[in-house]
Amino acid sequence: MSTNEVRSIQQQVIKRKEAQKQQGTVPEPSVGVFSNADVGARVSLAADASNSLFSGTEFFVNQPQAGEVKTDVLPEEFKEYTGKDAEALRKLTPKQLEQAKKFLDTKLSGTNIAAITMIFNNDEIDKIHQHALEMQEQAGGKDKVFMLSLVNDKYDQSAYKMSALNFNFEMSSEVLDKDLNVRSVENLTEYTDEKGERYRIQEAYDLKTNTVSKVRYDIVELDEVDSEGKKVKTFQATYELRSKMKEDGTMISREYSRPSKVKGVNTVDILTEGGVKTVSDATKKKNGKVIVKKDMESLDGTRTQYKYKDDPKGNRYMHYKITTKEGEVLLDNRKTFEVVSDNEFRSTFNDKSYTMKVEGDKLTVTCDQDEKKTATIDLGKIQGDKDKIISSIKRLSGEELLEMSETVDNIEGMENELSSYYKPTDRSLHSGDDLFVVLHELGHAKDFKNADMKSPLKMLQSIDKMISQNKEVQDIYNKEKQAFNEAFPDLQREHVDYFINTLTHYSGPTGGLRETIAEGNAIHNTPLTNELLTLRTQYLQQYFPRTMAKLDEMYKNNPLQKNEPKKFKLDFPKLEIPPIKFPSPTSNLPTNNK
Repeated sequence: MSTNEVRSIQQQVIKRKEAQKQQGTVPEPSVGVFSNADVGARVSLAADASNSLFSGTEFFVNQPQAGEVKTDVLPEEFKEYTGKDAEALRKLTPKQLEQAKKFLDTKLSGTNIAAITMIFNNDEIDKIHQHALEMQEQAGGKDKVFMLSLVNDKYDQSAYKMSALNFNFEMSSEVLDKDLNVRSVENLTEYTDEKGERYRIQEAYDLKTNTVSKVRYDIVELDEVDSEGKKVKTFQATYELRSKMKEDGTMISREYSRPSKVKGVNTVDILTEGGVKTVSDATKKKNGKVIVKKDMESLDGTRTQYKYKDDPKGNRYMHYKITTKEGEVLLDNRKTFEVVSDNEFRSTFNDKSYTMKVEGDKLTVTCDQDEKKTATIDLGKIQGDKDKIISSIKRLSGEELLEMSETVDNIEGMENELSSYYKPTDRSLHSGDDLFVVLHELGHAKDFKNADMKSPLKMLQSIDKMISQNKEVQDIYNKEKQAFNEAFPDLQREHVDYFINTLTHYSGPTGGLRETIAEGNAIHNTPLTNELLTLRTQYLQQYFPRTMAKLDEMYKNNPLQKNEPKKFKLDFPKLEIPPIKFPSPTSNLPTNNK
């Protein structure tokens, strides 16, 4: 699909929506598997749109540092730019300012224009200007554009993303490669259904892979409350349709993902000429038993087979196998968990078995094959909402409880499990009644297991012992991340943003790998993630299988080490210090005259 074809489709969508608005209705975009019922007018808030869609609007990776003010007074043409926008434009040279004038017919901010003018050459500036005009036209014209921006693509720092948001809160985006050619085009539109519930439809056209995608986002209510005591609401990706096309427009395959009958697991089917293949599915029997089956293939043909069963009593079984296209088995794990009584449990992990007992405030875990591998967790010392976190702890397998005893010193129970975190400086775990989330935080604890984070010096002496610092782990993860970024547009990248974002991740460039390590630990124990995290977990498990296999190896072979202080040899250059001359008593010194 060419760029012109994509833009032609976009124009058709815009014209259709305009005609429907005149008729007083805006139907949901038809996609075959989504409801096609007519709905009422779209609603949204400018603040919501600007906060969620335009984060990092003015940010460029290699933006030059502000230097001297080059232009004291801006020409009359720039009078509409004030504040920071005007300040940024005044830092341009007269020659750069002439280039900046090209963008006066766009809604780009002054700050954005200044950055573009400083970073790009003349030909590139002309190309960006043309993209900006086309984006504005797609959004309904300059007067109808609320925001327009060009930023670094957060998944590929050599690429860029141009986005336009109009006053109807319809968003259009283009991902541009390093040469400023269109790689993919996306549209996001918000609707309300007949019940007054808001939802969003996002469409993506990937020119590189000739793939068309559509995702529906529905509003879900969280347990946490805002400053006014109202339940916080957010958008959750619920349905996804991906169609891979040939050059002539005929379909190669169609992948459809939707919620299964089990929260936290999606049903995913792939339709090809050979028929329908179920990649992921989960069912819940009348007796309460849950069955999850996954048979997934990554981009390089690595196969992941995942089977899981549990029952209302808490008993569970899991088989996790990863095999390369050539037949090499990278991972083959079997795990069970048995509830003997309210206070006694048994678990197995391949050839190892464990016994867990709760007596009073003490939970004791012992490896049946090696009684030296035993630990006691003091449940009485838990702070906060004890009942919620204890409920999760009592469902942990034996090997995870042993890891907890070595990596966690303090535990706090939390009402809202989505606010969970692990604090490495004091080795404290903060979580609630969600086994997957607790296992995720324990994954962080495993990463920091042999790192001493109590002081900057101790951190420097031991940080190389972190799993996330392992060169082999980094290489495998980066290879799969690169393949994923090349195969998918930003629409799918957003699903796993927490694991691959290197530009604006809250933990910096390595934050994605650290979160992958944490999520991997949860995936290795249960498929039942929080329903808000369903798609991200599915994509990570399917497209990062070699990383998952390597992490399993690291979890197993990461014994607790005694941190011996490292000796650093610091060679300082010899400095020639000039003599310091003090003023003579007769020097003119400042006075305090008022």
